[in-house]
Amino acid sequence: MSQNPNEQSDSKTKRITIITIIVVVLLFFAIGVVSYKLYESSKELTKNQQLVTSLQNQVKKDQDASNRKSNPTGMDVQEVFNLINDIMVRESIPFVKDGVNMDKVLANLKNLPDGSRKKTLTTSILLALRKYPFRLKGDSPKNGFNSPRFIKYVLGFVDINIEENSGEFLSSTMMTQLEKVETPQPGDLMFFTGRPGNIALFYLGESDVSGNGIGIGLLGLNFPTAIYETSAFNADFLGYYRVNYPD
Repeated sequence: MSQNPNEQSDSKTKRITIITIIVVVLLFFAIGVVSYKLYESSKELTKNQQLVTSLQNQVKKDQDASNRKSNPTGMDVQEVFNLINDIMVRESIPFVKDGVNMDKVLANLKNLPDGSRKKTLTTSILLALRKYPFRLKGDSPKNGFNSPRFIKYVLGFVDINIEENSGEFLSSTMMTQLEKVETPQPGDLMFFTGRPGNIALFYLGESDVSGNGIGIGLLGLNFPTAIYETSAFNADFLGYYRVNYPD
């Protein structure tokens, strides 16, 4: 008995459908395999890129460390303070007063051995940049300073404490506790007569003109923290006093 033509057509259609499904399944499977391999390759590439970046960063850090070792500050102390002073001059608020040879001051600072004396002078210069105003009872950056309390505040950074005596001006206490010397070193103190109490400054070095040298600190009203050439002071010089730094 012969097969109905319609049945033959249906059977052929089913076979084509099955084959198509199989092909589609195989195609999706192949795409999945390729995608997975691409994903794994991408992960490996990313990992390698991260490794390369890490190595580049490490090389840069090593180079920077090497550069810092050969030139620790990038700019030396003199260049830094000269730059800062140039900026302040442009703003019409210089902290270095007339007659001060700043090159000589910074050379003195640079030649000091590392330690408390050098740290004290560096700290005093950095604070002077802020132009803290004179306040009769001031003892902090927030409140301003009077002359000897600026000295005491800065010395606190190197753990030197001046014990105060009740009923006595701090400047007088300092002059009593410290040794008077004829030949000062940068970082020692210099005193001038003042009212009330005496004026105290950190000694920074000799001046280019006659006088008792260059000092840093405050003088009084309208004379905030700054570096001063002392030859023109309208006050009597009381002497230099040695600060015994820890090192």
